[in-house]
Amino acid sequence: FIPMFKFLADEDIPVKLIKTLSLWGHDAVRVDPSSTDMTNARRAKEEGRILITLDKDFTNLSLFPPSEFNIIHIGIHPPYADPIIEALRKLLSTCPPDKLKGLIILTEKGNLKIA
Repeated sequence: FIPMFKFLADEDIPVKLIKTLSLWGHDAVRVDPSSTDMTNARRAKEEGRILITLDKDFTNLSLFPPSEFNIIHIGIHPPYADPIIEALRKLLSTCPPDKLKGLIILTEKGNLKIA
C-alpha cells in the first residue's frame, strides 16, 4: 500500500511520470511553463505538494532549505521515464510518509539521500 501524495512536477519531468503517479492514485500536476523556480517551490509549499524536478538548482540548500521545502530531485541520467518511474515507485513504497520531507535525491542506482 502506497499512501496518497500531492506532487508538483517541474516542466522537465516526463509526462509519463505524471500520468503514472495519477494512475497510482496520487494528485500530480505540472508547473506553469514560464514560472520561476522559486514560484514553483512556493506553490508546492502552499499547496502541500512535493516538487519533483530534474533541475539541480533545487538542490541549493540556502535557496531551498529542506526545513521549508519538500523536493525530490531526480539524479538519474539520461532522464528516461521508465527508470525514473521505477526509482520513484521504490521510494514511495519503502519510505514512510513522515520521512518524505526535505530534499530527497534519487540517484542513478536508485539510491536516495535525504538532506
